[in-house]
Amino acid sequence: MDQSANKIPRLRRSKKQIEELLKEFEKGNANVAEFCGLHSISKAAFHKWQSRYRRKETNPKPGGFAKLKMATPDAGVPGVLFAEVHGIKLYQPVAASYLKELCRL
Repeated sequence: MDQSANKIPRLRRSKKQIEELLKEFEKGNANVAEFCGLHSISKAAFHKWQSRYRRKETNPKPGGFAKLKMATPDAGVPGVLFAEVHGIKLYQPVAASYLKELCRL
């Protein structure tokens, strides 16, 4: 049996064309297989395009700062809650690097 008949013909697309196709996919309700068949795209190429051209606003990365809730302005008193980070209670001022490590847990 001739396997070349099952192959999708390879077309060169510009970056702009690829981005337009990805936008069209996001707006539509077709699954990947249907969309690729409709536009003569291999699924492997489509997934490569998604990883390469994925826009930052659709998949934001977490920022470098943690949100802290200040418990009281008099944090120097022992036993008084200074701040809370992701449910971890801090009773004294700590270095920013320490907070960053806590957020990674």
